[in-house]
Amino acid sequence: MLPKLPPGWRAHRDRVIGYAIGVPPGWQLHSSAQRVLIRSPDHLVSVTLAVDRNGDALELPTRRFATRALAALPGFRAPLQPGKPNSFGGTPLNAVETSATGTTEKRKLRESATVVVLRQDAAVNYTAAIVSNAERASAAIDRAFARKMITTLRDQPVETSVAP
Repeated sequence: MLPKLPPGWRAHRDRVIGYAIGVPPGWQLHSSAQRVLIRSPDHLVSVTLAVDRNGDALELPTRRFATRALAALPGFRAPLQPGKPNSFGGTPLNAVETSATGTTEKRKLRESATVVVLRQDAAVNYTAAIVSNAERASAAIDRAFARKMITTLRDQPVETSVAP
């Protein structure tokens, strides 16, 4: 069950991947296999949410998982150098975050990146990558919305379809 959402936010549930999240007004979602891309209305901030329910992801400690995931984010001129992982509060899941700043390869933009790993032990590992334009001050508001959005993330049962 989602927590009480701020006014104007909408609930989004995906039983194929198995999650529920609150989405701010005007933000758009695009789902694929085990990921979802959520973008702010001005496209200055994006959140990529990946879901992993296998033992390999669940065996790695969350702090190490977060630093590895951030260092492996694609599209930067050089690998990002993660800061020290810290606890990420406001969620019932075990959550940590780490951040870095880098320059994108294609557009040469300075971007701030944060990876939040949220885990329900022995069940699911969610990895949320928040990437925002570090050159535009207006991105800070949407970055705060992205962080709030992640605190609303909840695990949902995964639908399994049975072939005839």
